[in-house]
Amino acid sequence: MRYVEFLDIAVPGAGALGTIKFDPFLAAAASLKTASGQPLISHWFDPSPALSTVIEGQFRLRDAAHDGVLIQSGNAGRPAHTNALNSQPTFTVADPASLQILSSPGINANAWSLISVQRMSLPAANTRQDIFGIGAGSLGENVVFAGMSAETTTSGTPRLISRQGGVTTPRISFDSTVPIFGATVITGVCFSVELGISAFVNNFASYARNESDKRQLTATTFALWGNRNAQSPALGNFGMSFILREDISKPEYKGAADILLGGLMAKYGIV
Repeated sequence: MRYVEFLDIAVPGAGALGTIKFDPFLAAAASLKTASGQPLISHWFDPSPALSTVIEGQFRLRDAAHDGVLIQSGNAGRPAHTNALNSQPTFTVADPASLQILSSPGINANAWSLISVQRMSLPAANTRQDIFGIGAGSLGENVVFAGMSAETTTSGTPRLISRQGGVTTPRISFDSTVPIFGATVITGVCFSVELGISAFVNNFASYARNESDKRQLTATTFALWGNRNAQSPALGNFGMSFILREDISKPEYKGAADILLGGLMAKYGIV
């Protein structure tokens, strides 16, 4: 149960981070396992002020799943601590505030899920906001990384996508029937070499899959709220974000998906 072990873990130089109240949802999510017995959550980012600090002018966010730390990318700005999403701790990002992993294992190349809770305003047409982006390296056409972006097309249609480096056609493109801008939602992208890549909103009620794309990751680093250079920043209010070691669209992970997504919907007042 990794999340609730924080009393003796600190961001370097942060001093006392305070305490985290016991929460049944946190405990349930932290106890979820893969079929092989590993913790299902490999990266967990929580807006609780107890998990972040500023060191030498740079914002740092502790990974609640292990010892990793996210740090501001380049000259990116700082997120603000608010309670904008259902009175829950929230990161409010008004200026590009991309965070890049500082020290962490990467993403499972063969199976992964990206999940984020947010409320973003509708951007201008043909504008992409990377909720998860590439964390390091170049964006050549053969680079496959775990990304999740919300965008509007040139015609103004909102959609959820996952892309690869240097290619304009996304791996998956999903015009959701559930609003993904102007409302508090859960967005997710899942992948496995068995099922391909999929995208969903909230609890899989709005869902699409591309079964023909079963390519493993070639780049397992990642960034949050933008890419490695704070480009295509995601702006708005953000709750918890997760990276999982498995594809929770698989039938064997339905119970885990119900616990995780149902718990997030209840926590953030999503109906």
